[in-house]
Order: sequence, then C-alpha cells, then structure tokens
Amino acid sequence: MNALHITRLGLFMKRQLTINIHSLWIALGALIGILLLISISVAYFNPQNLGGLQEVYITVFYLAGFMFTSKIFYELHSPNRSFAFLTLPVSNIEKLIGAWLITAPLFALVYLLFIFILTSISSLIAGHSSALGIIFNREILESIGLYLVLHSIFFLGACTFKGNNFLKTLLWIFLFMMAVLIFAGLLFLLLFGTTSLHIENVSPEFQYFMTDVFTKVLSFLFWYVLAPFMLVVSYFKLKERQV
Repeated sequence: MNALHITRLGLFMKRQLTINIHSLWIALGALIGILLLISISVAYFNPQNLGGLQEVYITVFYLAGFMFTSKIFYELHSPNRSFAFLTLPVSNIEKLIGAWLITAPLFALVYLLFIFILTSISSLIAGHSSALGIIFNREILESIGLYLVLHSIFFLGACTFKGNNFLKTLLWIFLFMMAVLIFAGLLFLLLFGTTSLHIENVSPEFQYFMTDVFTKVLSFLFWYVLAPFMLVVSYFKLKERQV
C-alpha cells in the first residue's frame, strides 16, 4: 500500500493530532504564557521598541517547532507502541506527508495565529493601531521559509534517531558542520598552500566564481534542494522501518 489516499491521509493526521495534542497544548501554553508576559512588559515599559519582540518570537518559533517535529514519530521508536504505528492501514507516503503537514505549515500557522493575538494585545497596550505591520513583514516571511528548510533536517532526525531526537539532530548538525569546515580548510590549503590569503592575490576569475557562481549555486541548493532531499531520505527511513 504505497498510494496516496486523501481520506486515509486526513484520518492519519487526525490520529496524530489527537495523540500529540496534549503535549502540544502544554508546550504552547507555557510558551505563550511566557511570551505574553514579555510582550506586555515591553509594551508597557518600552512601547517604542515593540518591534524588537519579533526576534524573540522567531527564536521561540524555531525552538518550539524543531522540538515538536523531533517528537512527531516517537511511536515509531517506542518498543511498546511501534507495532501499532507500523501496522496502521496507512501508506508510508501518507505518514510522511501527514507528519510534515502537521509539523511544518500547520504548526507555523497556529504559532503565527497566537503571535498575532499576542502582538495585538501588546499593540493596544502600547497605543499602536494595528499589529499587522509588526508581525506580517518580509523578515517574518523569510523566517518561515527558513523554518521550512531547516525543519526537514529535524524531520529526518525524528525518523532516524531513537530517543533524544532533538539533541541527537543538533549533534549531527554540529558534526556535519565541523566536517565541512575541516574539508574546506584542507581544500583551501591544498589550492593556495596557506590558510591566509589577501584578496589582491586572488585572480579575478576565482573571485567571480566564488562571489557570483558558487554562492548562487549554494543558495539554490539550500533553499530549493535541501528540504526535498531530506524528505525523500525520510521517506526511505520510514519505508525501511516498515520492512
């Protein structure tokens, strides 16, 4: 059963939301409570810097979203519950899409709704007419786009690791970045024979390649290739566990 069926997908999403809703509401309640206190304090004591709350909202958005994503497949790695999850009459592609929809766009929408409410309260206290200009701007939209990309890494971690998925994913990211930095340093040393290089000693062709070609290719891979690639790998991880 590998086909995508909308009805089964909806039922699976409803099941996952029902199972995770308790912990989700507790987590959101605690976060929203803390953010409410911070927002009201800033609006009352420092209303001219109300826009600075945006960075706090974005940081909490990332942390909460990645932690929630890391727990979405906890049944899969639980000895007492994995059999029930694996024998659900739902295809792997439906499990993948359903879990992704819950932890990525749905979580982002719910969080933005709560943040809009918080910002509206803060705006009223601070004497602003509307919260739309504070919350719905380019920076917020770019942050959501970045979340959807980075989310795929933690989604793969949720499919792969058994226990402490969030921390293990962070460790994997750290080790991967260290490996990339070491490789880049060795490659730089191999090409130029030194770890320090002045810009005037670099040929115009190499400068053009690094600034106009390499960076654009890297940006394209990050924004348009990384997330689909991680989701494909996640699908095969789920399929591997199904077997």
